[in-house]
Amino acid sequence: MGRFFIFHYNKFMAITKSLGNFGEQLARNFLLRRGYFIIANNTKIGHGEIDIIAEINKTTVFIEVKTLLGFQSGAEESLSRRQIIKLKQIISIYCRQRMIKADTARLDFIAINLDRQSGKARIRHYSNIS
Repeated sequence: MGRFFIFHYNKFMAITKSLGNFGEQLARNFLLRRGYFIIANNTKIGHGEIDIIAEINKTTVFIEVKTLLGFQSGAEESLSRRQIIKLKQIISIYCRQRMIKADTARLDFIAINLDRQSGKARIRHYSNIS
């Protein structure tokens, strides 16, 4: 099960930026604070895209980020099995192109729920999803 963290954010920023971009920025900051090195953002591969590519402990980590408004609805439910399969296909192409061994790569998921009233963001990080 993923761990979750509550962060305060600037309400104005969430309104002026697109929800997805704002969530991805929160996710990048979250990862950086935990020692990840960000390799790339919004990388297009074939007919798909990886939100964040990072590295930690010699492991290449491909991260899908989902951001929703409100704490009642879970961003976790917004990632479907079909999307996971598609992401793994995209990751496979990326690894082949860059000669990255499959056993040194993984798919993570970051679910973010934003509460406009309180200015808090709940961030859940799920490692090595399948």
